[in-house]
Amino acid sequence: MLFPDDRVVAERENIGPGTKATITAEIKAGDYEFACKSGMKGDGIRTKVKATGSGGEKRSPELDAAVASYRSYVLAQAEESLPAVRTFTDAVRAGDVEAAKRAFASSRRGWERTEPVAESFGDIDPKTEVREDGLEPGQHWTGWHRLEKSLWADGRIGDEEKALASQLDTDIAQWHKRVGTAEITPTSMANGAKELLDEVSRNKVTGEEDRYSHTDLADFKANVNSTRRELFYWATVLTTFALGTAVGDLTAGTLHLGYLPSGFLFAALIALPVLFRRFLGLNAVAAFWAAYILTRPLGASFADWMGVPVSRDGLGWGTGAVSLALLVPIAVLVGYLQVSRADTPVQQVPVAQARLTRSGPARRQVSLVRRAGAG
Repeated sequence: MLFPDDRVVAERENIGPGTKATITAEIKAGDYEFACKSGMKGDGIRTKVKATGSGGEKRSPELDAAVASYRSYVLAQAEESLPAVRTFTDAVRAGDVEAAKRAFASSRRGWERTEPVAESFGDIDPKTEVREDGLEPGQHWTGWHRLEKSLWADGRIGDEEKALASQLDTDIAQWHKRVGTAEITPTSMANGAKELLDEVSRNKVTGEEDRYSHTDLADFKANVNSTRRELFYWATVLTTFALGTAVGDLTAGTLHLGYLPSGFLFAALIALPVLFRRFLGLNAVAAFWAAYILTRPLGASFADWMGVPVSRDGLGWGTGAVSLALLVPIAVLVGYLQVSRADTPVQQVPVAQARLTRSGPARRQVSLVRRAGAG
């Protein structure tokens, strides 16, 4: 399934004659195309479709939080890639074949770790990752694998390769800039993780990707590391939903604490990761996920207290009234974030670009900028 500009919305491979497959994707109203490409080449057989309607299925805050967390991970990988790619391309521009070979695999690590959502970045994937047999008619071959062939198969670096190295720097910098605004959804994350594992087990394992350097194992490690992280996110989301109903009911009903005391209990528990992080140096990842898991029973306890009848120690407002009462502040907060973009990850200044040759106020100013970006 494609956007009008040929960016991939979702895809399924190896659908043979007479077989069927289901594609699930979150899309907005507009024009799209279904394309069936034999051998994944050419334009294929295409059918234009129009999506209508508005709204769609309501997304949960838990899923949005998982997407935001994964986006931050992608941004971190993109930032780490900038100096790693520059080490590789500097060696190419210097004409040092052996140094470029040594830097090749590590320069690709960040991209490979985020490959489940590679299609979200538009034309960056075909510019940086395409193999020779995957080129479309008239497409100029650029990116890692074009340079890989020159280094290992040809054993030389010419003016064209040096220009391609600079182009790779530009493309990776564009990737870094697009992370904050890329269209990443729970569905695209889940589909991408599944499709990547399929590709690793079916195609990449044959050595077809890094066919000249044979550094495929480094790619596999990065691919599986990324997919493992995504599966961890979804497991946490499912655990959070389960805790919202099970643990909330356990404390309020089975342990006879009631809904309001349960809410205060979870409010105290959710403060512990913050305190442990601030005063005892708890790992940031552990602190985040511990607090995140507790958000569901915390919210459910207070919402149940407001909604259940007085006979069950609630306020008796009813679930409908509670939902409407909470809808207003949620809508205001979502509107604020949409306008302010306060939840969009701040693009940090790469360390390699923050070199200073003098001390004094200028050094302190750059330090403050980098600290603000890191926050």
